[in-house]
Amino acid sequence: MRKLNSRLGLTLVALLGLSGCGGDDGDSSKSSSDAGPSGSGGSAGADGGTGGGGGSAGEGGAACESPDLEQELEIAGAYRDNYSGTHRLTDEAWISGDSSFDVIEFSNDERWVLAKNSDDNPFNPGAYSRFDWTVAGGALYFCQSAYAAESADEARDTATADPDDLESGCGAAGFTWSRLSPIGLLGSYTDAFGGSHAITPGAWISGPATFHLLTFSNDERWAVAQNDCGNSYFPGLFSRFDWVLLDEQTGEGGAGGAGVEERLYYCQIGYDLASAEAAEAFDEADDTDLDAGCNGFSWTELNAD
Repeated sequence: MRKLNSRLGLTLVALLGLSGCGGDDGDSSKSSSDAGPSGSGGSAGADGGTGGGGGSAGEGGAACESPDLEQELEIAGAYRDNYSGTHRLTDEAWISGDSSFDVIEFSNDERWVLAKNSDDNPFNPGAYSRFDWTVAGGALYFCQSAYAAESADEARDTATADPDDLESGCGAAGFTWSRLSPIGLLGSYTDAFGGSHAITPGAWISGPATFHLLTFSNDERWAVAQNDCGNSYFPGLFSRFDWVLLDEQTGEGGAGGAGVEERLYYCQIGYDLASAEAAEAFDEADDTDLDAGCNGFSWTELNAD
């Protein structure tokens, strides 16, 4: 695979200027798992943080594979589009719902990705695609300018989508560009136990542990991730994170005294799950009980750095 004009120093956080919590996306439904929830709390507990969780180092099976943390594609990460679709972008593939596109080359400067459609895709299997992207108003948009090209050259030579016309500048048929939203927690945090957390479009990094984001819901406030193969506990298995934003009163009542402050808490409710599907279907943490609603453990507060 060839990468053209890549700028290794850029991250999407800097590119979009995004930080903080919230955001909206298309939501998918989730159901309960028969497996009992695993203890968590503290500093992303499954890899040596405080709180519940843990297990024997090296658990997770011999064939451990997880995404590379370092990606040259500057928009690499997990996203939701404005049609409830899920996307996972890496240097190797653009995965959109049930379809996968194997990356042939890309240009960060010109903002396009050339890819071959997987032979298993439900639409146009084995053909070639070109994706263009742009950033407007602090948001990321993409257009699949070519999706059924007969060759890589044909896909490469497809007219670039018009980034100045997000309403009808995607392809000759005049489609709209699609917005891609990352997890709404982008930023750096410190937890109540002194642990550090860095959340990017592609990963939740907690101290020495890395969890590669696969999918999420900003509306329902959960995320599914794959544990990095270098993690001390449960490498290569899957985790589920829940989070909640609460308005809490600050100061004393009376004239000019009381105020309201939004506070962020998270729970790593599952950390040793066998698949991303199992993690998404896992029972959600109880955000009405911050003291014991994280499978008997307390939720952990995150403070933005």
